[in-house]
Amino acid sequence: MATQMIHLEDPGVLARLAGLNLSQEDIERYRRKFNAIDLNKDGIITLREMYAISKVMGYRMSIHELMVCVTL
Repeated sequence: MATQMIHLEDPGVLARLAGLNLSQEDIERYRRKFNAIDLNKDGIITLREMYAISKVMGYRMSIHELMVCVTL
């Protein structure tokens, strides 16, 4: 499986989030959701974790579809 990942503290991710003008409450809500997906609690959501969560949620996403989600 590919090593593509989303890192919550990545400057690019933080810059995109900063442009959304989120309230502190919104940020905390998204952080809780992020942490629920980050199965090994390392602060990074890997494709493997996204794949596992998508299966639990009943989606049958291919690795390619997940990679597209990561690069959005």
